[in-house]
Amino acid sequence: MANIFDLTNTTDLPKTIREGLSIKTPNKFESDVRALFEIAGGPLTIDEITVGYYRKYGGTINKNNMMHKLYMAAKNKDCCFEKVRLSKSTYRLKRS
Repeated sequence: MANIFDLTNTTDLPKTIREGLSIKTPNKFESDVRALFEIAGGPLTIDEITVGYYRKYGGTINKNNMMHKLYMAAKNKDCCFEKVRLSKSTYRLKRS
């Protein structure tokens, strides 16, 4: 029998309930982008992420929105990727 109290996967819950929980749930966008970095095996430009995101997930995020989402996610200390220094539009997985 499944654990009805399990907080590790809340995708079956309505959005209104998920938003009210005081747990850190994984961000789907960040998880999807992380998977793209793992597939690439290295840094990616915003253009490459935008194209890869569409081809892998069917997501139609235009370049400006993708840039904003990546920037905002990378500012979060819990995010798994970061902007490459001295590069205008390149991101990579965070180094441990």
